[in-house]
Amino acid sequence: MVVLLAVGGAVVMFAVGWIAGRSRPVAAPAVPAPDPRAEDSLHADVLALHPMGVVVGSPDGSVEYRNPAASALGGTHVGVLIDAAIAEHLAEARSRGHSTETLELYGPPKRTVVVIAQAMASGRAVAFVEDISDRWRAEQARTDFAANVSHELRTPIGALVALADSLEGSDDPEIVTRVVARMQSEAERASRIVEDLLELSEIESGVQRELHEVALTDVMRDAVGRVAELASRGEIAIEMIGPQASIGSDTSGDRGPIVTGDGHQLASAVGNIVENAVKYS
Repeated sequence: MVVLLAVGGAVVMFAVGWIAGRSRPVAAPAVPAPDPRAEDSLHADVLALHPMGVVVGSPDGSVEYRNPAASALGGTHVGVLIDAAIAEHLAEARSRGHSTETLELYGPPKRTVVVIAQAMASGRAVAFVEDISDRWRAEQARTDFAANVSHELRTPIGALVALADSLEGSDDPEIVTRVVARMQSEAERASRIVEDLLELSEIESGVQRELHEVALTDVMRDAVGRVAELASRGEIAIEMIGPQASIGSDTSGDRGPIVTGDGHQLASAVGNIVENAVKYS
């Protein structure tokens, strides 16, 4: 009897201990506290690699910190203007909480810089400086191109409408032949403008251009051919000088100077120059 009571008591004590152990909260593993020095080093590395200029101004108006991108803006007359703008906007941010400005510096080269300053809780202020010159030039080029395309398309489309009206009711074969030839020329001109627009889209999207050997004589011949109709209407003569320079000459022999490039783009560039010369001659 005594043995059974002893065994029973041991079992009860074991059960009580097991239950108590299950109900006791388990302590989470200790997480080491972050090292402030490591965090400061990480922040410094990030700021050093950031492409945007960062300038921190103290409460008394002096500059406490400049990352490499901000330091690279100095050393020139443009840098002096940017530094003056940074100091002005840091002071403005300390007093009003926020300040921003887009600076257009006419260089040369022309640069567009955005300065954004923000107040900090410590009484300091931080200025972010971003050079958006390339972006601005790209946007300006797109705007100018769209305006030019709109203007240029009005001319051939208007001519096509006028020529179509002149065909209505005409049964003279000579007039019909001449007007149809003019309509074909204007339609080709409109098509080239659309092609230029599509090519610009490809260039901006980063499509790899195919380069090959191009004969400059062929480029000149193509460019002149594009504006031949326009020149004839204005009674303006275009003359190509050099070996095999005439528009209808055989090119099977000497091709003249050879360059590596995009033949269509080269002809388009030269053609625009010749067309402007014809228009404003």
